[in-house]
Amino acid sequence: MQHGCPCDSRARHRAAIEARGWRVAELECPEAAFDIDTPEDWALAEAVVAAGLQAFGWRKLAGTLLVYGLGSRAAVAIVMFLALAFNWGTHYDFVEQPGLQQLPFVTRIVALALIPQLVFWVGFTILLGCLAGAVTALFLAARAGTARA
Repeated sequence: MQHGCPCDSRARHRAAIEARGWRVAELECPEAAFDIDTPEDWALAEAVVAAGLQAFGWRKLAGTLLVYGLGSRAAVAIVMFLALAFNWGTHYDFVEQPGLQQLPFVTRIVALALIPQLVFWVGFTILLGCLAGAVTALFLAARAGTARA
Protein backbone atom coordinates (compact mmCIF):
# COMPACT_ATOMS: atom_id res chain seq x y z
CA MET A 1 0.00 0.00 0.00
CA GLN A 2 1.63 3.23 -1.15
CA HIS A 3 0.86 6.46 0.66
CA GLY A 4 3.25 8.66 -1.27
CA CYS A 5 5.35 9.34 1.81
CA PRO A 6 8.75 10.84 1.01
CA CYS A 7 10.43 9.24 4.04
CA ASP A 8 13.34 6.91 3.24
CA SER A 9 12.53 4.59 6.11
CA ARG A 10 8.76 4.40 5.56
CA ALA A 11 8.71 0.62 5.11
CA ARG A 12 10.84 0.05 8.20
CA HIS A 13 8.70 2.39 10.29
CA ARG A 14 5.46 0.80 9.08
CA ALA A 15 6.68 -2.74 9.77
CA ALA A 16 7.91 -1.82 13.23
CA ILE A 17 4.77 0.07 14.19
CA GLU A 18 2.48 -2.59 12.79
CA ALA A 19 4.36 -5.14 14.88
CA ARG A 20 2.79 -3.35 17.86
CA GLY A 21 -0.58 -3.10 16.17
CA TRP A 22 -0.88 0.61 15.48
CA ARG A 23 0.52 2.95 12.89
CA VAL A 24 1.67 6.39 13.88
CA ALA A 25 3.63 7.02 10.72
CA GLU A 26 1.91 10.41 10.60
CA LEU A 27 4.43 11.54 13.23
CA GLU A 28 7.28 10.82 10.86
CA CYS A 29 5.44 11.28 7.57
CA PRO A 30 2.63 13.85 7.74
CA GLU A 31 1.61 12.97 4.19
CA ALA A 32 0.78 9.37 5.15
CA ALA A 33 -2.89 8.51 5.01
CA PHE A 34 -4.60 7.10 8.08
CA ASP A 35 -6.26 3.79 7.49
CA ILE A 36 -7.55 0.90 9.56
CA ASP A 37 -6.67 -2.33 7.83
CA THR A 38 -5.23 -4.74 10.38
CA PRO A 39 -7.02 -6.70 13.13
CA GLU A 40 -5.04 -4.75 15.71
CA ASP A 41 -6.26 -1.44 14.26
CA TRP A 42 -9.84 -2.67 14.44
CA ALA A 43 -9.35 -3.88 18.03
CA LEU A 44 -8.10 -0.45 19.05
CA ALA A 45 -10.94 1.35 17.29
CA GLU A 46 -13.53 -1.03 18.76
CA ALA A 47 -12.16 -0.60 22.29
CA VAL A 48 -12.34 3.18 22.02
CA VAL A 49 -15.85 3.23 20.49
CA ALA A 50 -17.22 0.63 22.91
CA ALA A 51 -15.76 2.49 25.88
CA GLY A 52 -17.20 5.76 24.62
CA LEU A 53 -20.65 4.22 24.31
CA GLN A 54 -20.54 3.18 27.97
CA ALA A 55 -20.77 6.84 28.98
CA PHE A 56 -24.30 6.97 27.58
CA GLY A 57 -25.49 3.96 29.55
CA TRP A 58 -23.80 4.36 32.90
CA ARG A 59 -22.02 7.70 33.10
CA LYS A 60 -20.79 7.51 36.71
CA LEU A 61 -19.32 4.02 36.38
CA ALA A 62 -17.74 4.82 33.01
CA GLY A 63 -16.23 8.03 34.44
CA THR A 64 -14.85 6.20 37.45
CA LEU A 65 -13.37 3.50 35.22
CA LEU A 66 -11.86 6.17 32.96
CA VAL A 67 -10.05 7.78 35.90
CA TYR A 68 -8.98 4.37 37.21
CA GLY A 69 -7.82 3.21 33.76
CA LEU A 70 -5.82 6.37 33.08
CA GLY A 71 -4.23 6.29 36.53
CA SER A 72 -3.24 2.66 36.40
CA ARG A 73 -2.05 2.72 32.81
CA ALA A 74 -0.18 6.01 33.18
CA ALA A 75 2.09 4.25 35.65
CA VAL A 76 2.80 1.51 33.10
CA ALA A 77 3.42 4.12 30.37
CA ILE A 78 5.94 5.85 32.66
CA VAL A 79 7.76 2.57 33.30
CA MET A 80 7.76 1.90 29.54
CA PHE A 81 9.13 5.39 28.88
CA LEU A 82 11.96 4.80 31.34
CA ALA A 83 12.68 1.32 29.93
CA LEU A 84 12.80 2.70 26.39
CA ALA A 85 14.89 5.71 27.39
CA PHE A 86 17.47 3.79 29.39
CA ASN A 87 17.46 0.47 27.50
CA TRP A 88 16.64 -1.67 30.54
CA GLY A 89 16.56 -4.82 28.44
CA THR A 90 13.09 -5.92 29.57
CA HIS A 91 9.87 -6.67 27.75
CA TYR A 92 8.93 -3.02 28.29
CA ASP A 93 11.55 -1.82 25.82
CA PHE A 94 11.00 -4.62 23.28
CA VAL A 95 14.59 -5.81 23.41
CA GLU A 96 13.62 -8.98 21.51
CA GLN A 97 12.58 -6.91 18.47
CA PRO A 98 15.74 -5.13 17.28
CA GLY A 99 13.95 -3.40 14.39
CA LEU A 100 12.01 -1.30 16.88
CA GLN A 101 15.24 0.06 18.35
CA GLN A 102 15.93 1.83 15.03
CA LEU A 103 12.81 4.00 15.27
CA PRO A 104 13.13 7.56 16.53
CA PHE A 105 12.61 7.80 20.28
CA VAL A 106 9.40 9.86 20.12
CA THR A 107 7.83 7.42 17.64
CA ARG A 108 8.69 4.49 19.89
CA ILE A 109 7.18 6.20 22.93
CA VAL A 110 3.96 7.12 21.14
CA ALA A 111 3.52 3.84 19.25
CA LEU A 112 4.72 1.40 21.86
CA ALA A 113 3.74 3.04 25.14
CA LEU A 114 1.25 5.89 24.92
CA ILE A 115 -1.27 4.62 22.35
CA PRO A 116 -1.50 1.06 23.64
CA GLN A 117 -1.49 1.97 27.33
CA LEU A 118 -3.52 5.19 27.39
CA VAL A 119 -5.93 4.44 24.56
CA PHE A 120 -6.47 0.71 24.07
CA TRP A 121 -6.10 -0.52 27.64
CA VAL A 122 -8.14 2.35 29.10
CA GLY A 123 -10.95 1.58 26.63
CA PHE A 124 -10.68 -2.11 27.46
CA THR A 125 -10.85 -1.30 31.20
CA ILE A 126 -13.99 0.79 30.74
CA LEU A 127 -15.65 -1.84 28.58
CA LEU A 128 -14.96 -4.79 30.88
CA GLY A 129 -15.62 -2.73 34.01
CA CYS A 130 -19.06 -1.74 32.73
CA LEU A 131 -19.75 -5.35 31.76
CA ALA A 132 -18.83 -6.46 35.29
CA GLY A 133 -20.96 -3.65 36.72
CA ALA A 134 -23.94 -4.72 34.60
CA VAL A 135 -23.62 -8.36 35.71
CA THR A 136 -23.34 -7.24 39.34
CA ALA A 137 -26.40 -5.00 38.96
CA LEU A 138 -28.37 -7.93 37.51
CA PHE A 139 -27.43 -10.17 40.42
CA LEU A 140 -28.29 -7.46 42.95
CA ALA A 141 -31.62 -6.78 41.26
CA ALA A 142 -32.44 -10.49 41.20
CA ARG A 143 -31.43 -10.85 44.83
CA ALA A 144 -33.56 -7.84 45.84
CA GLY A 145 -36.50 -9.27 43.89
CA THR A 146 -36.33 -12.66 45.64
CA ALA A 147 -35.91 -11.03 49.05
CA ARG A 148 -39.23 -9.22 48.61
CA ALA A 149 -41.10 -12.30 47.47
